[in-house]
Amino acid sequence: MAKTIPALSIRKLIFGGSGLGHYDGKAVFVPMTLPGEVAGVEIVHEKKDYAEGIVRELLSLSEERCSPPCPVFGVCGGCQLQHLSAEGQIRHKTEMANEFVRQVRQSEPFVSYPTIPAPSSFYYRLRAQLAIQNGRIGFYRRKSHEIVPIVACPLVAPPLNAALAFLSGTGMALLTGISEVEIQGTDTGELLIILIGQGFSSDKRRLFFKSATAALSPASLRGLIVYDRGKRFCLGDDYLTYTVRGKTMRVSHCSFLQVHGAMHDLLVETMLRWTEGKDARWLELHAGVGMFTLHLAGRARSLVSIEAHAEAVKDAHFNLSAAGIKNVRLLTGHAERLLPRFSPGAFTHLLLDPPRGGVTKREMTEIVRLSPKRIFYLSCHPPTLVRDIRALHGKEYRMRQVQPFDLFPQTGHLEMLVDLQRRL
Repeated sequence: MAKTIPALSIRKLIFGGSGLGHYDGKAVFVPMTLPGEVAGVEIVHEKKDYAEGIVRELLSLSEERCSPPCPVFGVCGGCQLQHLSAEGQIRHKTEMANEFVRQVRQSEPFVSYPTIPAPSSFYYRLRAQLAIQNGRIGFYRRKSHEIVPIVACPLVAPPLNAALAFLSGTGMALLTGISEVEIQGTDTGELLIILIGQGFSSDKRRLFFKSATAALSPASLRGLIVYDRGKRFCLGDDYLTYTVRGKTMRVSHCSFLQVHGAMHDLLVETMLRWTEGKDARWLELHAGVGMFTLHLAGRARSLVSIEAHAEAVKDAHFNLSAAGIKNVRLLTGHAERLLPRFSPGAFTHLLLDPPRGGVTKREMTEIVRLSPKRIFYLSCHPPTLVRDIRALHGKEYRMRQVQPFDLFPQTGHLEMLVDLQRRL
């Protein structure tokens, strides 16, 4: 018989979006609950120090609770906070950010700003990854490899929803042999569709491209990319074009760019507001296609940009050349292998934008050896951010300011930018 908690008081939200309560000396994490609520909970997973549960009955409701607009919220694994008001999401994400930075245990004062909200909390995503099972397309269920069929999603931008409507409708008959789909788009309505599967012949590719192009008008299908048995095929273009603070960027379909287009400007503007002068010698790690590079170059005497993904570096070369920028040196490879060629003091400023895993130990060793005066760390995963900030804090760096961003409304994710300065 499953263990139940008849009345669990939810104290706060944790990173990821679950509510946290305590029972019998253990932390209990419960999705779809909010601080101040009391819930009857069934335990579905239990360890020595914590347990995970699901709501069986809500005994009292938070004033911040609202009705989710999505009919599959709570079943689909994409969202965690549609039941929380927009104001509540910003407030709780600010509290989470403050809790994370307190874990650094810095004695010197620093400024922690309120979370910057997104201009729109719905219809913002410019990329969507879906799966096809048994003739249906959708997102994965929470903690499952089964799909939830989707015909529209309130998080993805309108052009992507148009593509989703086509794929889940008349387009499904054309997708024989396809198991995965990715849709990429821009705010101006340009689209790429990427298909992964087996046995998708050249005739099928041409028919799908023609049918999708006609169905998606007035949106513009720029290209179709198909991965079939390890081979890549492309009809049309394999990139999209974005504009950030007046600068245009080409982004290939396999290059990384933040999925929330309306937040690109806010990320760059915050970064630029925190920098000073035009005589800095910059180092940028995990630089991607150059979204920050394009703008930091004007604040730099010189800039070295390092990125491991060769396709992203090609995009960055194209973007810098198109902008007429000549004071940037682009290097392709892993930072931990490239950094040893530089001498201590070679750089005054460092921008870090690593993947979820954060900075590797070898990268951290090299960063400390190079000893830049200022470090700006942008992270999509606060737990690894705290780990790395602690390491830097122990090596003569202190936090000056912290800025959270609600880059992913309706989800438990949190983006944070931290400004650190080397102690004299």
